[in-house]
Amino acid sequence: MNIKFREFASYLKSVGFSEKKGSGSRFKYKHDSLDYPIVLHFHSRGDTLKVYEIDMIREALTAVGIEQNGDKK
Repeated sequence: MNIKFREFASYLKSVGFSEKKGSGSRFKYKHDSLDYPIVLHFHSRGDTLKVYEIDMIREALTAVGIEQNGDKK
């Protein structure tokens, strides 16, 4: 599964996450319903997300009430 960083960053913002640039290639995404941020890295050799990043995003989306098809619960 090839999920592009920029596409998913845009999606996260569209469902209520705010983006904050971290140090280096790190980006933090925070949602009011979460106690923790999602920290993603923009990889210079390509912008495809890593498997662990996709898993982390899935968990966070479920925690804020967004189902895997993108709909809110």
